[in-house]
Amino acid sequence: MTSSSSSINPNPSGFTDLDDVSWALTAINNLYVNGVINGKTDTLFYPNDSIIRAEFAKMLVLAFNFDTVSADTATFTDVPVSNWASEYVEAAYGNGIITGFDDGSFEPNSEITRQDMAVMVYRAATSAGYSIEDKTDEVTFTDDSIIAAYSKDAVSSLQKAN
Repeated sequence: MTSSSSSINPNPSGFTDLDDVSWALTAINNLYVNGVINGKTDTLFYPNDSIIRAEFAKMLVLAFNFDTVSADTATFTDVPVSNWASEYVEAAYGNGIITGFDDGSFEPNSEITRQDMAVMVYRAATSAGYSIEDKTDEVTFTDDSIIAAYSKDAVSSLQKAN
């Protein structure tokens, strides 16, 4: 007797370098399946690499289904319209996810910090109409003293939302 069973592929992305990050496997594959992320190659994701600011802006635009924006002129001095990330950076700016720096730059190739990730996620969720509700008590992070004032509310809100 044969049985037909549908098996769920635990790694639909096909990335071969996820063994050391088993705790993130489901999230990585969900983001991949939903078109939010891709690998550095067809089979390698490099899960321990740092993320740059432009990559994170792209991820948020795709994750929250914001329309990309092809601009005639660049909002930021260091993200020309010819840059691979321009349409995502412009969409992130247009949806209030990013503001850039006082000198008119965005620093798209700089590693993104956890506090900037928190601010961007908070702004993206708010812009997309999500309500961020407290689900747990506030905790004080061990590195609280180095969390910048501009990001404290976003960090706290996301932490309390779990």
